[in-house]
Amino acid sequence: MENHPLFVLFFMFGSIVFLFGIILKFLFYLQGRWKFLPVFKGIISTLLSKRFFEYLKILILDGILQRRLLRQDILRWLTKILIMIGYPSIIISGHLKVESMEQFEGFSHIIKFFYAPFCDFYFFRDIKNYTLSTEEILFAISFDLFGAMILSGEFIAIFRRFIVKTSIFKTTLDDIIAVNLLGGWFILRFLCEATSILAFSIPDSVAQYWFVSFGLSKIFAPIPLNWSSINYPIWSISGLLIGSLVGFIPFNKKLWHIVTIPITMFIKLIPTEVFKYCPQKIIIPFSLDELISIDSCVKCGSCVNLCPVFGQKQNLEITMGGLFNLVKSFLRKTYGIPEKILHTSLAINPIKDFSIQPYLCTLCGRCSTVCPALIDTKKLRIATRRFMVEKGFYPQNIERLLDNLNKVHNILGETNENRTLWLEGLSGVPQHRFDKEKARVIYFVGCVASLFPMTKKIPLTFVQILQNAEVDFTLLGGEEWCCGFPLIAAGMEEKAQSLIKHNLMKVKEKGAKKIIFSCPSCYHTWLECKESDIEIFHSTQYIYQLINEGRITFKENKVKITYHDPCDLGRASGIYEIPRNILKTIPGVELIEMKNTKDQSVCCGGGGNLEMIDPELSSALALSKIEEIRATGAEIVVTACQQCVRTILTTARRKKLPISVIDIIEFVYKNMAHND
Repeated sequence: MENHPLFVLFFMFGSIVFLFGIILKFLFYLQGRWKFLPVFKGIISTLLSKRFFEYLKILILDGILQRRLLRQDILRWLTKILIMIGYPSIIISGHLKVESMEQFEGFSHIIKFFYAPFCDFYFFRDIKNYTLSTEEILFAISFDLFGAMILSGEFIAIFRRFIVKTSIFKTTLDDIIAVNLLGGWFILRFLCEATSILAFSIPDSVAQYWFVSFGLSKIFAPIPLNWSSINYPIWSISGLLIGSLVGFIPFNKKLWHIVTIPITMFIKLIPTEVFKYCPQKIIIPFSLDELISIDSCVKCGSCVNLCPVFGQKQNLEITMGGLFNLVKSFLRKTYGIPEKILHTSLAINPIKDFSIQPYLCTLCGRCSTVCPALIDTKKLRIATRRFMVEKGFYPQNIERLLDNLNKVHNILGETNENRTLWLEGLSGVPQHRFDKEKARVIYFVGCVASLFPMTKKIPLTFVQILQNAEVDFTLLGGEEWCCGFPLIAAGMEEKAQSLIKHNLMKVKEKGAKKIIFSCPSCYHTWLECKESDIEIFHSTQYIYQLINEGRITFKENKVKITYHDPCDLGRASGIYEIPRNILKTIPGVELIEMKNTKDQSVCCGGGGNLEMIDPELSSALALSKIEEIRATGAEIVVTACQQCVRTILTTARRKKLPISVIDIIEFVYKNMAHND
């Protein structure tokens, strides 16, 4: 070590600090809700499968080329792209050059790694032949080109962050350190090359290929300094900066995402079940993928711009970026290894300070569509709610919900036999007709359509559609329990398992091969039930199938409509086109799209248990949605979710706003050819 120059020693020391920080991070993650062996097997299986090539595609398109940012903000995208391409390129170029230089022959690959950022010091010092090879020219140009790209990206970032102040989040010390270290080293790097050109009297015919440093050397040349005496100290300072940059990475929230974002992108391709194995002793109630994803959030603000709740509340702590920053800080201060060693860990009480924020969200998932890090924001929000539940800090209404589901198995707290009261609306049809011991198809009605008068027409018309199409189906009736989604959304997934298992058992007892849901939340919950071998349909999928089979035909109806994409049917389940295709098959119907549609559709305000937490906020979101609907000029808004119908219609009636809201099931039934 004593023979290595100071700048290399600084880099080595920074790397040792980096490795120490990695160990601390790993020890921190080990306290989470996961087991090493299943995760390790999941990683290996993914690396050895076709999914790895999918990861490389994601890493290039989203990690390096930042395609999500390109759709949001061109200047911000340019900032990222310059840095994301510049850094890997200059690292690769440096290591290729150091491998080709005779000064480093006999050095191990590890030692060469530490010399790579400083190879030009030796090149300028030891140059003998002033006629450069093509390879040397390319190295020279690439070093300054990639360095200039990085600095350009950094200058744009500084301009946006500190001068224009485009970020909605407050600038922190971590931000300042990250920007200064990322850009500072390259400024010093150019100064180092410029002083080397002057110190070793490199002729212009050679120096010109380091075009940035060459330009600086021409500016500095008139200054009467002993460049030979200051050249080594400046290179040493650059070594200190790069060592500091590397050493800070595990300890700086902004820099750590350099490591975690590629891992987050990889984790998305690993089967989720590998992260669900729980050790006997859990210290931090977050799984490994959740902890890494939380660390990947850098509060870039992409989520804020799309958050409908923030649009109403104007509180950054309820956005994904703001909430995750609170959680991240709390976890570090409470469970961080240095904090434990120094006995500075926090008590649990500070959780109270942000116990309500996780619940002020509809779980619409709109923010996840724009997150540059590809963080599953909806999953993380639910994980944060689970954390609050385990620590005992959650809204009282959630306890009432749990009590209702434990006692009577529905969200309203009514006797579960009332689930089929809507059948009384079928005149002349005996109710036992829909209570068969065995059937090929089961219609799972859901709590909202079964028990709320405002939405009972949905199951009422759907059973008639199925009956007219001669589908062999039945209902579970009083044996149908809540699907469990409200508990999952509340952060009580384990308590939802008894509901899920009961429903699965009852469906199998009926001998059913297919199950249909008119509720998107029920549908999505069953999709996540991996043990079920039953074919699962949302009502729109099944109706479209019946249309294609010629079992449903339509009469003409000249009407202008718009379609609202339910969050759990669209973003959560990927069903966008089928409902639209159904509407387009009805003669005379003119579909007018809203400003925000499909994966950018704005939530109605009825999701994520928000209505029971903050009904006024839920209503405000619904009102905003109504304004967007009315802006289309459509006569009717059609949706495919009973909760959306109820939420929009309830607010419209309270505000005395004239609007016609209908579920697609009702709309299909009203326009069927036989209903003249």
